[in-house]
Amino acid sequence: FILNYLGEPSLKYWLPCVPFVSLTLALYQVLNIYNIRIKNYREVSQATIVKSFFLGFFSLSFFKLFAGATALILAQIISYFTGNYILIKNVFDLKNTKKYFRKKKIKEVAYKYIDFPKYSVPAGLSSTLSTSLNNILISKFFSTATLGQYNIVEKILGAPSMLIGTAIGQVFFQRASREILHTGSIYNSFKNVAILLILLSLGMFSIAYFIIANWFEFIFGVEWKETGEFALILMPLFVVRFIVVPLTIVNNICETQKFGMIWQAGRLFLTLVIIYTAYNTGKDFNVFLEWYTYTIAIYYFIVALVLFQFAKGNWLNWFQSQKVIERNKNRMIDK
Repeated sequence: FILNYLGEPSLKYWLPCVPFVSLTLALYQVLNIYNIRIKNYREVSQATIVKSFFLGFFSLSFFKLFAGATALILAQIISYFTGNYILIKNVFDLKNTKKYFRKKKIKEVAYKYIDFPKYSVPAGLSSTLSTSLNNILISKFFSTATLGQYNIVEKILGAPSMLIGTAIGQVFFQRASREILHTGSIYNSFKNVAILLILLSLGMFSIAYFIIANWFEFIFGVEWKETGEFALILMPLFVVRFIVVPLTIVNNICETQKFGMIWQAGRLFLTLVIIYTAYNTGKDFNVFLEWYTYTIAIYYFIVALVLFQFAKGNWLNWFQSQKVIERNKNRMIDK
C-alpha cells in the first residue's frame, strides 16, 4: 500500500531484504561502539573511511545503471557490509571478548546505564525517520529523479562529516570521558574540539563552495547542473552539521540522553512541517531546500548552545535522571 502511494511499486521486490538491512545497520552501530570501547581506533577509522568510500562510489556508479531508488539501496547495503567486515573480526578475539562480556558485568552495566536505551532508542528512531521520511516525501511530492540528485549531493557534502567529523568525535569522546572524571565538566575538551571543527569546516567548505557547482557539470555532464545548484543551497546546513554532530556525543558523556531524544524529535517535526508546507503552497524543490537548510541549520546552532552549557556543567539537572544526579553527588563527596 505504501509503495503504491509513493508511486514506487517496483520496490516491493526489496521488501524481503528489510530485516537483513536493518540487522546490518544495527550491527554496524554495535560493532562501532564495541571497537571504541576496546580502543581499536584504527579499525574504527578504517571502517568509516571504507564505508563512506563505497557508499559514494556505488551511489554514483549504480545511479547510471539502475533506475530510481535501487542504486541507493544497493550502495547502502554494500557500504555497511564492508564496514561490518572490518569491525567484526575483533569480536572473535576471545581474549578481549571474555574481558568485557561477563554475565554479571553485563547486568551491572545494563542497570547503571538504563537511561541510554530508554532515551536513545526513541532518539535514534526519530533521527532515522527524519532522514527516511524526508526521502520518501521528496520522492512522492517532487520526483524520484529529484530524490536521486538530492541523495547524491547529501552523500558528497556529508563525506567530510563521515570521515573527519566521526574521527574527531571519537577522540573527543575519549578525552572528554577522562576530563569529566577528574574535573566534573568537559569544558576544555568541548572548547578545543569546537574550535578545531569550526576552522576545518570553514576551510573545506569555502573551497567547495566555489567549485562544487561546476564540478557536477564537468564530471557528469550538463544535465547535472541542477544538482550543483542543490549542493550550493544545502552547503550552509552541512557546514553547521559538520561542527555540531561530533559535539552531540556530549549527551552520552554527561548522560543527558533525554535532551538527545527531545532534539531529535524536534528535528523530525520541523522536517515534516517544512516539506508539507512547501508542497501545499506549491513551492518548487529549490524553495523547499532553502527553507529546510536555514531552518535546520538554526536548529542545530541552538542545539550546540545547549550542549555548550552541558559541557560547562550547567542545566544538567533538567535532563539527567535522578539516579544519575545522585551518583554524581556521591562521586563529588568521595573526591
